[in-house]
Amino acid sequence: MAETTGQNEMRMVYTFDADKASHPLIKAEKQSVDVALTANQNLVEPTNEGENYWNGDSWASKLVVVYEFDPTQDNIYAGMSLIPEGAVLASNQTFVKPKDGLYQPMKFNGVEWVGTPKEEWEKNHPATIAPVNPSTQAMNLLGQQFAQAKVESDKQDKEVNAKIDQLTQSVNLLGQMIAKAQTTGGNQ
Repeated sequence: MAETTGQNEMRMVYTFDADKASHPLIKAEKQSVDVALTANQNLVEPTNEGENYWNGDSWASKLVVVYEFDPTQDNIYAGMSLIPEGAVLASNQTFVKPKDGLYQPMKFNGVEWVGTPKEEWEKNHPATIAPVNPSTQAMNLLGQQFAQAKVESDKQDKEVNAKIDQLTQSVNLLGQMIAKAQTTGGNQ
C-alpha cells in the first residue's frame, strides 16, 4: 500500500535474511517507490502475527525440516535445514527423513536414504583406545587407594562400634550387679 508524504510516494517494504535458509523477517519499513527492491525484499504484508518466514510466495509461521544431499558426491548426506512451510525444495533437498540406525556415508537414492551396514562401518572405524597420560593414571590410582581406605575405615568403624556396644553392655551389667549388691548388702 503506497502513501504520499510531501513529494515522495512511500510504500511498506518487508526485508528478510536471504543468508539463512529460513528467510526470517528482519524489518518492515517505509521506503520511497523510487527505490528499487533488493532480492531479499518484497511488498507482501504478513497477514497474521507470527508469520515471520518468507517462503518465496508468502509469509509462513512454521518452519519444516528438510534433509540435504550433495549431488556432486553421489547424493551423500550433507545435513539438514529448517525452511519456511510452503517453500519450494531446492534440487538437493528432500522431506524424506533418514531412518535411525543408518551409518555414514548415507546417500539419497531419490526415494530413501541408504546407509553403510553396521559391520562395514565398524570395520572401517575400529575403536581406538586412547593412551592414558601419567597424571590421569596417578589420579585413578589415588582414587582406588581412597576407595580401599574407605572400605577399611568403614570396617574398623563397625568393629569399634561393636566393641563400644559390648563395653556398654558390660558397664550396664556391672552397674546392675553393684546396685544389687548395695541393695542386698544394706538389708543384712
